[in-house]
Amino acid sequence: MFYQVKAIRKGTKPPIWRRILVPSNISYSQLAVVLEGILELPFLDTYMFESYSNKMRFSEYREGKKLPSDYYYTAYDAAENYINECFDTGKSISFNFPGKEDYLPGYRLEIEKCLGSVALSDRSTGEKVEVRSPLIVKETSGENDSYFSDPRSINEMMKENFFIVEGDSYFADHSEVYERVLKGKGILFSKDPKSRKNHVARSSQSYLMEIADNFELLLGQQSKADQGDYDKAISSGSAAKSIRKQSSGFGTSPRRHTSLEDFLAEDSYEELMEAAEDIHYHTTEKDRKKIAKALAKQYLLPNTMKQQLFWATEEELDDFEESVKKRDTFFKVSDWDRYGGIYGLGYYLAYSDDHIGVTGDIADTYEILVKSGYRTLHRQVRWLRDCLGYVGMFYAVIPIKQLYRIFKQKEGMDIGFDTFRNLCHDIPSDYSICSFSGDKAVERGLLERDLYKKLEKRMFDVGYYIPSVSNIEAYAKDHYPSDVPQYIKLFEYFNGKLGWKQKKATEMCIEAVREFSYGTDVPGYIEKLYDKGLSRTNYEDINNITMLVIDVYNNTRRFDFRGHTSGEVLDIKPNVIDEGIPIIDPNKTTIANVLNLPKAPFDMTGFNVDSGLNVLNGRTASAPASRDSKVIPMMKKVYPNAPCPCGSGKKYKKCCGKNV
Repeated sequence: MFYQVKAIRKGTKPPIWRRILVPSNISYSQLAVVLEGILELPFLDTYMFESYSNKMRFSEYREGKKLPSDYYYTAYDAAENYINECFDTGKSISFNFPGKEDYLPGYRLEIEKCLGSVALSDRSTGEKVEVRSPLIVKETSGENDSYFSDPRSINEMMKENFFIVEGDSYFADHSEVYERVLKGKGILFSKDPKSRKNHVARSSQSYLMEIADNFELLLGQQSKADQGDYDKAISSGSAAKSIRKQSSGFGTSPRRHTSLEDFLAEDSYEELMEAAEDIHYHTTEKDRKKIAKALAKQYLLPNTMKQQLFWATEEELDDFEESVKKRDTFFKVSDWDRYGGIYGLGYYLAYSDDHIGVTGDIADTYEILVKSGYRTLHRQVRWLRDCLGYVGMFYAVIPIKQLYRIFKQKEGMDIGFDTFRNLCHDIPSDYSICSFSGDKAVERGLLERDLYKKLEKRMFDVGYYIPSVSNIEAYAKDHYPSDVPQYIKLFEYFNGKLGWKQKKATEMCIEAVREFSYGTDVPGYIEKLYDKGLSRTNYEDINNITMLVIDVYNNTRRFDFRGHTSGEVLDIKPNVIDEGIPIIDPNKTTIANVLNLPKAPFDMTGFNVDSGLNVLNGRTASAPASRDSKVIPMMKKVYPNAPCPCGSGKKYKKCCGKNV
């Protein structure tokens, strides 16, 4: 039996998640090892599970150390407790590494379904094969995501190492479970998943409720009137007060909420703080009810909703508007991906029985936005973000007037310049890779210490390239120039000739544009292809790839050329190499580095050749494919012990290169 779980990485917007299948009848220590494997986290025993609806925590028990209980939460030994109880009755469980939040992400585990046996079709035979290991079903990862890799390779790893074996009760700690996996013994599925409670640290509230229950038993013989007075006294007492929530487990219909505040009031303190962080709302309040009330008020401000919904796509907003029209009506959905974006932004109420809806207070605020022309503003901001994404990669810094020229090309976007300037300041600070400084749009990382000003000094004195609408849309969609013929050929070679999966081929095209837009040389990129599986002994592939990559390099737009390619710069300013015949430096020349060709073939092209040891300030160039091919100007690499190009007489590492 499996649970279908959506593991949502905390603090990501739009949400980054993996939908996974995890086996039932395993302990929390086993679940931790499974999650660390399938979510690509380090195998550490400092994890903690927290079930808000059940007020339970599960972590590793250590001799002589108290389990982390508090007023609300009872803490249990993860090795002694099976996941079934909480997974059958709870709607979500958090998975964190306390004290390591700065560098290890936490996840909210939304328990979507309880499944029996699961069978999938074998791709080669078409036959149904029973799933016998944890599995990634689907995922949404962010651009440049540093945690998630190819889900197929993770599924293969899970199949090989985390296969399910049936057995008796198993109460092993994290290290023992991990060692079992390493030894090829798999994950133990217990035939009799009964938890034991040898190590428990009860919550303060549980003790108080026990006292209250004992009082109730003692007073059981009193009259109904007396009993009513007692209940009233208990309900008004701060210590014994307790809200007992309706179960939202499988096979039940969870209570529907009538307002956003009502819905938020059932979240844990940690979940409320996470929701507050999403909208940059800061509070020192500790009372959950007060936080929920204040947070709902903030979320329902028109400006907050406006900023949050900028993250939604046009299609998601269309669906949201239909839900707004059905306010306070909750409907069942099968395609969670369709509604997950706005749910992650805080404006859908979702339940464990696959129902979602919009409450009246949310609908009221959205209708205010629509009347003010929000849909037009939303389209403008979305297009501006696409333009800024392109600018951040291929320009790094650009005057707002040039950005305006790019922006207004698209149909319906020809707004006045003053309106455009206001739009630039309306875009959320964390919504794009660019920010605005004075009259310029700047890649955010370059704002520190005004690095963009130094960058501008390196730019060629040419006009700014103005990309077409299709250029920007292709980059926004695929994160590389997928409309450029040279990139199309490179992708087709990866995907077709080398047989790489589409995701892997796309990743390496993205890597190419990252490398070459900043002027990085070709050999470093070829090395990355070797790391990804390109054979070092298949010289036909190496030669073909090298020629394709050189072509891609020469047709990649670069920030130091103000968005132009190197070929375009030569056409615009042919005198950039007018100081006689340029010198070929084999240490920087693509063909020499990659194919290890001798010096002689370069001599035959008519260019001077230098070993790269003595020419420190000479003009260099990429070797042409033939006498008729264009020469590509390059900056010569300055080595740490070489004289500094500034003329100070010091070594580069002691002068201008000191802080590089």
